[in-house]
Amino acid sequence: MDEKRTYLRVRTSVKGLIKKAAHRQGPPFFRVNTDRTLNFDFNYRELGLPEGLNLYFQYLDGKIDLILSMLGRDVIEKEFETSTMVVELSGGGLKCISIPDKYCVGDHVEMLLYLSHIPLVVVSVKGEIIRVEREGGQEEYFIIEFTNIRQKDRELIVRFVFQEQREQIRINKGEI
Repeated sequence: MDEKRTYLRVRTSVKGLIKKAAHRQGPPFFRVNTDRTLNFDFNYRELGLPEGLNLYFQYLDGKIDLILSMLGRDVIEKEFETSTMVVELSGGGLKCISIPDKYCVGDHVEMLLYLSHIPLVVVSVKGEIIRVEREGGQEEYFIIEFTNIRQKDRELIVRFVFQEQREQIRINKGEI
């Protein structure tokens, strides 16, 4: 089969939550805040606050976001039917352990992917199960092609893929 790839892919182990998509079209239902820019309602320089105090406020803001995301994790995991393990990931799709009793080829799914736990980085995607692959005679994997993904989420995935590739190169060279 002649495939034309737009994105690099990497072997990995990423937790994924999956459920059937409510609608084939439209953005993913779950909108994860992937914007890591800091938005303060005040200008610390105009207030005469020292730079160190501003950095401390930024640190606290990040901690609050982390605590709130940890509290929201239980709510999110109740909404999704099943968890799976993503074994290959790219900016255009993924390969995950199949759940044949709940999903089949042609199903449209929504997924949350935990790219990092600390700090918590979660991306939300919609995709279609385009085929099932078998490895080792027993293990089955779904190949999911992304059909709807926010640009920021795709950028986070691509950045994750590059980081994983660098890590694997270091391991293969014996640097770790």
